[in-house]
Amino acid sequence: MPRREFLRQSGIGLTASAVWLARPDVAYAYPLDGVMGLQSFDVRQQLQTDLDGTLKTLAGWGYKALDLVVPTGPGEPARYRQALDAAGMICHNAHFQAAMFEDDRWTDTLAVARTLGVKEMVCAGGGRATSADAWKQYADMLNRYGARTKKDGLQLGWHNHGEFKPVDGQVPFDILLANTDPALVKFQIDVGNMAQAGGDPIAYLTKYPTRYYSIHVKDVKDGHIGLAVGEGSQDFAAIFKLAKAANIHNFDVETGAPSAEVMETVRRSAEFLKAFAAV
Repeated sequence: MPRREFLRQSGIGLTASAVWLARPDVAYAYPLDGVMGLQSFDVRQQLQTDLDGTLKTLAGWGYKALDLVVPTGPGEPARYRQALDAAGMICHNAHFQAAMFEDDRWTDTLAVARTLGVKEMVCAGGGRATSADAWKQYADMLNRYGARTKKDGLQLGWHNHGEFKPVDGQVPFDILLANTDPALVKFQIDVGNMAQAGGDPIAYLTKYPTRYYSIHVKDVKDGHIGLAVGEGSQDFAAIFKLAKAANIHNFDVETGAPSAEVMETVRRSAEFLKAFAAV
């Protein structure tokens, strides 16, 4: 199931984790400053089957953060937080359904964010607008949500998928960049989704260096994702240099590999990134 559809349908020890992460033998930070994270959607089936064991395996490979698609169900955020703490990991970003930012749900959503310990939260979804005006209306919605999160000390983010095919002569991603308030809305740039959809990650990182706070590290080859980072055609030397210049402060691997292959793909991605020269 595509992540967008999954999101549409779906849902302790911070100080100790911070100390653990500060240990030089475990705090993998290449190629950017900070910790190396993983998008939870890649390993969603493994997390559902064995949350604690999967997180500990990932931590052993060098993943010290999770970019979490917020789990649904009573007590699930607390269960994930406890398992992350036990594995010596943090949740440094989380993806919430758009409806969770509305008035009637914000109190509960804020409680989830506090439980997970995040300071940044993605408004998940979008990508279904069919006109430039509709995309501008969507940007207005993001501004509204961003004003709400800011009041509670949280940064709103938005993650790109395939929003690079022009509508009414305009690129949807460009519409969002032009019509969202930089003080309220920042972007999690997925360089793999962008390249696969016809966008140029290097061009976007160069042109809009102040609009991003996070990056999804995903490789592409011949228009396809699902491979380990470093096994495709992305120019990561240039991408990481620009990401650092843009002050992107967390990065997360996402491969899009099939469930039967994803753990090995994620492991190889970690090996590539740990060996990648710091920028």
